[in-house]
Amino acid sequence: MMKTSAEGGKEFPLIKEVNADRILRALILFGQTPLNRDSQRDAILSLYSDKEEKSVFRGMVIPSFRKLGFLQGWEDMISLSANGLLIAEAGGISHDFGMRALRAVLLEKDREYLSVVEAQVHGETTTADLFAKLGSKIAAPSEIQGKERLKRWVALLAESGLMKRAGEKISIEESVLKVAQTDLDSKGKSHGFLELIFQTYREIVREQRQVDVVDIADLRCRVAVHYCKKTSILTERQFDELLRTIPITTEQYLISFGKPMGPEEQLFELNGRYYRTLSVRVLGR
Repeated sequence: MMKTSAEGGKEFPLIKEVNADRILRALILFGQTPLNRDSQRDAILSLYSDKEEKSVFRGMVIPSFRKLGFLQGWEDMISLSANGLLIAEAGGISHDFGMRALRAVLLEKDREYLSVVEAQVHGETTTADLFAKLGSKIAAPSEIQGKERLKRWVALLAESGLMKRAGEKISIEESVLKVAQTDLDSKGKSHGFLELIFQTYREIVREQRQVDVVDIADLRCRVAVHYCKKTSILTERQFDELLRTIPITTEQYLISFGKPMGPEEQLFELNGRYYRTLSVRVLGR
């Protein structure tokens, strides 16, 4: 029996845009037009000359990018999340690097659901066989919608290069998967992370005219871009994992986290609690 989202936990995402190349180009365009909905819409529509605005921008791209975690903000104040910006910045360096970043983020997202790539596909299979195996675990409003969501998810994974298709047969692209797995390994990325956090924090405080409380989402974005410029991939999840390893209190500094005023997205989780902001107080001065 198909699980509803309430019964099965996190609802399996419906991704309407599965063309990986177009996703990459759209993210680059979003990155060039932050917080300007009209410019974002016009830029995205240039990729879909044969479709109407309502069906493309509001009906396909925005919902898909939200499900994939590429966007933050609402209405006229939409911008790329750290993961979305990571992919866009990587794509600005080269198409190959952009696709590599996209694959890493998609693999990480896949792990949040059923881990189709790493745990469910062994050798060759078909989407139909995969649904027969996983259907009872897919949280969706109905069996038909569950099939469609899995079909589109597999199509996106294949479009990105994590899987390959030969007719109805699908299998894992092992060499590509290994690169994505390596990109999601945080080992080696902790070196210099604390110094980068403090450096980025100070930059934001200066821009805020010495207001010393900064949004963690802003920190994520800027740090992701820093790693990207060094052709290294740091996802939001990796950022949060590394941030949790930093001592909050030392003889040199004190880090404080601020809670959100209400329900919000892109929050930072620490010890079961969720935070929106971060501030640093230097001690011993």
